[in-house]
Amino acid sequence: MQTKQDLRTFLEAAPDAMVVVGADGRIVLLNTQAELMFGYLGNELLDEGVELLVPTRDHDDHVRHREKYFASPAVRPMGGGLELYGRRRDGSEFPVEISLSPLELEGETVAMAAIRDITERKQVEHALHHMKAIVESSDDAIIGNTLDGVITSWNRGAAKMYGYSAAEAIGQSIAMLGLADRPNQLPAILDTVRRGEHVKHHETVTVRRDGHPIDVSLTVSPIPDAAGKVVGAATMTVDITERKRAEVEHASLIREQAARQEAEAAAGRASLLADASRLLSSSHDYEATLGQLGSIVVPAFADWLVVYLPDRAPRRPGRGTERRRRAGRRVHRAPSRHRRAGVGGTSRRRLRNASPYTPPGPRRGGQRGCAGITPHGARSRRT
Repeated sequence: MQTKQDLRTFLEAAPDAMVVVGADGRIVLLNTQAELMFGYLGNELLDEGVELLVPTRDHDDHVRHREKYFASPAVRPMGGGLELYGRRRDGSEFPVEISLSPLELEGETVAMAAIRDITERKQVEHALHHMKAIVESSDDAIIGNTLDGVITSWNRGAAKMYGYSAAEAIGQSIAMLGLADRPNQLPAILDTVRRGEHVKHHETVTVRRDGHPIDVSLTVSPIPDAAGKVVGAATMTVDITERKRAEVEHASLIREQAARQEAEAAAGRASLLADASRLLSSSHDYEATLGQLGSIVVPAFADWLVVYLPDRAPRRPGRGTERRRRAGRRVHRAPSRHRRAGVGGTSRRRLRNASPYTPPGPRRGGQRGCAGITPHGARSRRT
């Protein structure tokens, strides 16, 4: 027969909170772990009813369960799938897990309860449940797989994107999504994850169950175990098919716009040449023809000087030379450089607003001449 002193020594050596209760519901013994867990000191709980450690709302149920247990005592967990809570001295509650064992103590059958605070476990379970709910509700495909590429989890977003149910996908190789068509891609991704590194925004093409290709962006993260060792990978797949289509359409519009502008410029050049040719062939009056020709050529020539520089134009060597050469034949240069290109001090505005060619006329001193623009932009007079 075990004595209270022997049992007290055993209880103090136990890692869990231990409470011994008689058939009448009064606490017979408890260890220091139990006192600390519930917030009591010394022997405050001895001979108190065990319902003192149970939330008030559960007192009646607890009495019935206790009476039922003593009618047929056995080693078993308490609650049978119920959520159990303990009540501290300050009234706060916390989730507990309790195991019951019957025991003969000095000729009386008692119940020994091993109580464990499972607050941290519940917090982890809640966080996992919350995370699972987020994963399941995501429209993006979120896939878990081993480092060998075997699928271990498959959310509703993945089922919607690829057409496979979770039951069909789990246990299969992730290569079934079309990554096998690029044999070096999947091993490279898994090797990166195996080193504990992340793969971010990797754009590739995967394949639906019906064979339809999907442009996707992959973000792959390592999954560590409790010891920090990488044991798997979590892959978030975002469908970027619409974005890719929009990019293609945008590039096409830019090319069409560039082609239209080039066509308009070519038409303008052709029109200018046609007008000049018609003027030259329609009249033999030198002064009239030259005046009319100047009225259409001078503005176009001014624009050409500002915007277009032929490759043969002399340039000073400098930092921008190679950049201009790579940019192509048409290069826009700042007005401060026009003078070096041959425009001199004459502004584009003055060239554009220049009056038609003025035929030679009398000058001071009886001299005749005409005004023109020299290659260096300075006005000269010739007689």
